[in-house]
Amino acid sequence: MVASGTNVPIILFSQKPELIWLNKISSNVARDLRNNEMLKAQGWLVIRVWEHDIKKSLENTVTNIVDALQKRKDSIHVKSY
Repeated sequence: MVASGTNVPIILFSQKPELIWLNKISSNVARDLRNNEMLKAQGWLVIRVWEHDIKKSLENTVTNIVDALQKRKDSIHVKSY
């Protein structure tokens, strides 16, 4: 919606902005959980990396990724024929 005689958009919320963000974040978390489960069911290892963790400590972030991959590798049993 644009105010009459101006080019300034007016945003009308049916809910308080705080509720909009809470609903958005809740739906994002639910979506991520669904996607994680779908990927795991297909055999993927899901590792979620947050930008703020990288900025805080790249070394720790890389160590966590390597540890997760190592645990995955150690849990895979290859059949010998």
